[in-house]
Amino acid sequence: MISSMFKTRKNKSFNFIPRHYNQDKEEFESRYAQIEAEMTGNSNFKKGSFRPNLKAKWQSNKKTSSFSSKSNVRLIIIALLLFFICYYILFN
Repeated sequence: MISSMFKTRKNKSFNFIPRHYNQDKEEFESRYAQIEAEMTGNSNFKKGSFRPNLKAKWQSNKKTSSFSSKSNVRLIIIALLLFFICYYILFN
């Protein structure tokens, strides 16, 4: 009876295995599968299937460059507005 009062419980144990997503590894494996399919003549991938992939990557890079140019224009407009407000306050 006395020994059961001072006994501590064991911690619960879980069988959790963490999973991690590695984007580089996924891209490498898909590219490897495409190249292997082209080498073996497998019909799962179309011939020249890299072309649309490269085109999509080019388009995504193009979108980010247009965003940066819009950002620069917006920054110039804000700077000009602040300049004119300061000019008006100081000289009127």
